[in-house]
Amino acid sequence: EYDNPKDVNEALSRPDTDFWWDAMMSEYNSFIEMDVFKECDLPPGRRAIKSRIIYKLKRDTQNVPVRYKERWIERGFQAEYGVDFFESFSVMSNTTQARAIFALAASR
Repeated sequence: EYDNPKDVNEALSRPDTDFWWDAMMSEYNSFIEMDVFKECDLPPGRRAIKSRIIYKLKRDTQNVPVRYKERWIERGFQAEYGVDFFESFSVMSNTTQARAIFALAASR
């Protein structure tokens, strides 16, 4: 049995490499479909925000692999407002809304 790969080289050198490749392509295609990013030149003196890939093998109750997941994450704390991004988004705008949703969920 294998654990979660630590990096892309490990994911692509294992017997289950086809499943990891499909997971990577699925993540990439979802980025393209949602128009998440576009390729561009960096401004002079700027460096790209570092990122990495997280791999997670989901298993059922008998420990059989059921889903290969891959997530590409950026180190957002390196981003600078007004330079790297110009607006942010929060699902919850305040604690009152969060409490109302949790209360509704608890009542069901």
